[in-house]
Amino acid sequence: MKPLLRLDLFVAAGLAGGAILAMGQTSLPPSWLSWSLAVIGLVVLFAWPRGRLVAALLLGLGWANLHAGWSMAERLPFALEGVDLIVEGRVSGLPQRRAEQVRFEFVASGGEGEAAQLAGRTLRLSWYR
Repeated sequence: MKPLLRLDLFVAAGLAGGAILAMGQTSLPPSWLSWSLAVIGLVVLFAWPRGRLVAALLLGLGWANLHAGWSMAERLPFALEGVDLIVEGRVSGLPQRRAEQVRFEFVASGGEGEAAQLAGRTLRLSWYR
């Protein structure tokens, strides 16, 4: 019985190459374009086995762009960067100590003013000495 999909060095190289291409971009493409690249890559991967390197490259590029977009969506809103905020919550893990820094995760339960939009989010806070 012939396998449905041949996963080999070409597919691995294509996926890695797509991720590397994504890291070299100066900005993220729109979400619809990233989804299109990933879906086209997946369809071509199954439909045209001889083109698996190009298909995996498209899939890797689309997936890395989508993952980067999801990660960026979880960041602190730009308008709140550098602004002093009053937030209530709890420390959710043990602090990590480094030479000049203590870092910990904090789950916000509420806040005053603009900080209210952070309720329910996990924040990674740092304290520098």
